[in-house]
Amino acid sequence: MEGQVNPPLLLSKTFSLNQAAGNHTLFTATGDVLIEKLSIYCDAAAAAPLTDIVIDTTHTTPYVFMTIVEGDILLLAAQANVAMASQATGVACQLQNGQLVEVTIGGGASASGTLTAVALWRPLTGAARLT
Repeated sequence: MEGQVNPPLLLSKTFSLNQAAGNHTLFTATGDVLIEKLSIYCDAAAAAPLTDIVIDTTHTTPYVFMTIVEGDILLLAAQANVAMASQATGVACQLQNGQLVEVTIGGGASASGTLTAVALWRPLTGAARLT
């Protein structure tokens, strides 16, 4: 694959905020992949006891897509595109085989609230994929 340029692919996932506080897998890399962009759309507003969410990777030093400030419950309004500073920098995120993008829920399960996450990504190794 060296020297080849793979076309970007899109992967969309819906994520329920009605889950216990803690880490939950959003995407998994099988093979090495490059996430160029991540878009988060809040389909339905979050509710207490959820206080915030964070979206980051399982790297030793995580790549943070969405900070605790950006994922504050007050910003998780219905029909909102959630702004993330990480996307403004234009820095892509490389995931190696088995690494994850996780959503960390703070506070507790929201009685309502769903997110749609869309990743623009490329495979870096032969049969790599993002699921």
